[in-house]
Amino acid sequence: MEKRYSLHGFIIVEGEKSLWWIQHLGDFYDTGEMIYIEGRAYIYRRYDVTLLGRSRRMKVDKELTSFDAVEEYLETLPKWNKTKYYVKLADLELFSLLECESGESVYSEMNPEILRSLLTGEEPK
Repeated sequence: MEKRYSLHGFIIVEGEKSLWWIQHLGDFYDTGEMIYIEGRAYIYRRYDVTLLGRSRRMKVDKELTSFDAVEEYLETLPKWNKTKYYVKLADLELFSLLECESGESVYSEMNPEILRSLLTGEEPK
């Protein structure tokens, strides 16, 4: 059974053996159906970070038909609190480590090393 969480515009889906994210992008050619992308997510416990990986699929959502409907749905979900921080793989080069609770960018001297290690799988020095 899957559990769904809200994370600053993302839906985090926790399955029995996998974790993935969903992000709605907009109306699909003015059809009244929202288009969304999804991809795998990974938890790095050592750094208390959720990594939102590359988008793998693009789909049409026939149930949520507007950004207002998406926002209302996100508000019904519990907040993601399994890690303190999150980062999108696409933003790794910007060293934008974000706080799960506030969505604010967090900077420390370790950010570049931590984020590089997530990208390469290497341990920071």
